[in-house]
Amino acid sequence: MKILEWVVKFFCIMLAGVLISLMVAIFVYDNPEPQQVSTQPIYVYITKNGEKYHRENCRYLKYTKIKITLEDAKDNGYGACSIYRPQ
Repeated sequence: MKILEWVVKFFCIMLAGVLISLMVAIFVYDNPEPQQVSTQPIYVYITKNGEKYHRENCRYLKYTKIKITLEDAKDNGYGACSIYRPQ
């Protein structure tokens, strides 16, 4: 009877190890390491009278070209240019 008890305990311990390994694998798969986010600002251009932001080489930037960060442009209500749609 002692051998049977030992075998049952052994399989219970093995099963617990397998379950823990599966739980760790699922956690790692569902929670990948976060992506590195660039801290460099993205610059776009606005015009004196326009309501859109543009890339530097956009054909709609003819006369005035004011450099601004993308974040500031969005915060100030500017929308993306329909030609290049910079981010």
